[in-house]
Amino acid sequence: MSTSGSVVNGAGTKLRMVIKKSYSVENGYSGKNRSLVDDAKFDAEVNKEAEERILSQHRRNSIKHREDHKLPALDEDDSDLILANEWAKENLDTQDQESTVLSSTLMVSLRKGLQCLAQILPSLQKNNVQVQHIESRAAKKIGREFDVLISVQSSLMSLLAGAKELKHMEFVAELIVLSEQPLSIKDPWFPRSITDLDNCNHLMTKYEPELDHDHPGWSDQAYRARRQKIADVAFTYRQ
Repeated sequence: MSTSGSVVNGAGTKLRMVIKKSYSVENGYSGKNRSLVDDAKFDAEVNKEAEERILSQHRRNSIKHREDHKLPALDEDDSDLILANEWAKENLDTQDQESTVLSSTLMVSLRKGLQCLAQILPSLQKNNVQVQHIESRAAKKIGREFDVLISVQSSLMSLLAGAKELKHMEFVAELIVLSEQPLSIKDPWFPRSITDLDNCNHLMTKYEPELDHDHPGWSDQAYRARRQKIADVAFTYRQ
């Protein structure tokens, strides 16, 4: 079983997580021969590392402090929901997590007939997920009888709780959560003042004397030291 869609993407791809990691040389990424493809590969690795750290931390927390979690304990198969939950904590304040209403769509594949809706709908209601519209069709995949599309409105935390409960019902073969609006609730971020530049990543696109043997300053240690000092000031300066 798997859970995917914008709820997950907004828990770390684009939902997924806000990764504040530089592409610059101090993070082991060469400034030479840059390309969009290489940047994308590097970004994917950064996201993968961050997700693995989050899941590892969740495993430790679920053992030590399970009773402190607002949501029911998530198991290893709930990795996407774990990431979505962590994204919400990172990007939304507590009030937004609990009160902001999101319009979402649940795509549920059923192993059995539509009589399963008699269990699905009360489960959503119990988790404060309001059902707005339901559609169904015969499933095309083997081992599934129906695909049900359920349009809902709820807070993000209620949606995660409801999705987790549905996902583990024995007659649910697959659950996909799609969001009809950005989960960040806000407009796309871009710097509006000079102090916002402190939140931007360092990006080096020039040939570096310490990396390129053909650079005129390769053998000039004094030049390289001055250049490094200027770079350190630029990287650590805050508005």
